[in-house]
Amino acid sequence: MKLTREEQWMLEGKLGNGTAFAMKLITKLGDAMGAERMIKPVGSHVVSFGFQMYGKLAQWNQDLDNEMLEGVREFKVPATTNPKFINTEDEKFIERFGLSESAVGKIRQSMSNKKFEALGALPTYTCTPFFVTQTRLGESLAGAESVAVVMYNSIYGARVNRETAPTALATAITGRTPEFGMHKPENRYAQLQVDLGEDIKPEEFSRADYSALGYYTGRIARDRNVVFTGLPRDLSVSMLKTLLAPLGVSGAVMLAHVVGVTPEAPTVEAALLGRKPEERITVGKKELREVYDRLTTASEDKADIAVFGCPHAPLDEIIEIARALDGKKLRDDASLLIATAEPIKVLADRMGITDMVERSGGLIVSDMCPHGFLSPVYVTGDIKLRQSIKTIATDCTKCAHYRGAQGVKIKYASARDCIRAVM
Repeated sequence: MKLTREEQWMLEGKLGNGTAFAMKLITKLGDAMGAERMIKPVGSHVVSFGFQMYGKLAQWNQDLDNEMLEGVREFKVPATTNPKFINTEDEKFIERFGLSESAVGKIRQSMSNKKFEALGALPTYTCTPFFVTQTRLGESLAGAESVAVVMYNSIYGARVNRETAPTALATAITGRTPEFGMHKPENRYAQLQVDLGEDIKPEEFSRADYSALGYYTGRIARDRNVVFTGLPRDLSVSMLKTLLAPLGVSGAVMLAHVVGVTPEAPTVEAALLGRKPEERITVGKKELREVYDRLTTASEDKADIAVFGCPHAPLDEIIEIARALDGKKLRDDASLLIATAEPIKVLADRMGITDMVERSGGLIVSDMCPHGFLSPVYVTGDIKLRQSIKTIATDCTKCAHYRGAQGVKIKYASARDCIRAVM
C-alpha cells in the first residue's frame, strides 16, 4: 500500500504505540485485500471488546483493547458505539430479571465503553446508529456491526465494508481505512436478483414476513450483493431495516438495492450496472413458509418472553407493539421486552408509549443488546435471571437465528402472535 507521510508516521510509532498498533492492523488488512491506499472515512461504528466477559477470549479482548488504546488521546473520526451486553443503569430491567449486585458489578468492570466515551465516541449504544446519526451518498465509513453495514450501504448509499471490532476501532484511532470492497463504486453492482412471486402481496406483509424475506435471501446470496424487485416504492426506512438486517445473519451481504427505493437503484439496470445477474430467484409463499418452519422450534403456542427490537426498534415499531398490546396484561410468569436506542426511548417516554407497554407488564430497554443477555453462553456464573427462559417468541429473524442455535426454543411469528404467546 502507498502511505502518506502522516500515515507512515503513525505506522512508525511517532504518534504513539496504540496508534502504531492500529495503523499496522489496518495496513495488513489493506495488503491482504489488495488495497492500494488508505482513505479518510467520515466515521466508524465501534463494538466494545468487553461484550465477551469470561474465559481466554475475554482476556484476549481486554489485552487487545488496552494495547490499541495506549497513548491515544482522542478518536480521529466520529465514532458511534454498539449496544452494551446489559444496561447496568436500567434499574427496572435489573429488578425485573433479578440480576445480582455481583453480576452487575462484573458486567460494568468488563466493558470498554467508558474508555471509548473518554476518547470522544458518541454514546449511541445501538446496532442501528443510522436512526441516530446519518450519512450521505458516497461517503465512506468503517463498521463492525452487520446491520449498520448493510443499512449504510443500501439505504444511504454510503460505503462501508463488513469489518471486525479491532479494525473498526483502528479506524477510529487513525482516521483511516483501506480502500477496497464496498468503498469502490465498481464493486457495488448487484449479483443476485430477487423477484417476488405472484402469490404474495408485500403491502400485506407483517414485519415478520419482511424479515423472513431478508433471511431467505441471505441464505441464497451468501456474500453477494442483492437487488430486490417488486417491493412498494413507499417502503419506510423502518421496514427496510426489518427486511435488510437478516441479510447479514443468514448470509454475509453488505449491500442490497431495492428498485425504486434505494439511491443507487432507480432501475434494476442501474443496480446491476448494466450486467446480467449471476443468479435470479423468485420468493413466494413457499419460501417464506420455509423460514417460519426453519426458525420455529417450539411445539407450544405459549412462550416465556416475547422479544422485539433485534435489531433495535425505531419509534414506529414500538408504537405498533404498544397498540397491539391494547392494555391487556401479560401472564404473571411471562415477560415482554422491546429494545431500542436511548434517543428513541426518550421519545417513547415523552409520548406515553413506555407507560402503555409497562401497564401491560412489558419493558422498553435501551443501550443494550436485546438477545445477548438471553444467551445460555452468557447466562452463567453470577449472570442468573430470576425468570426461567426456555421459549422465546419473536418476529425478529436475527434473534430467532442466534438464540435458536444455542438451544432456546423459538416461536417465530408476527408481533401480534408473539404477544398472544405471553398473554
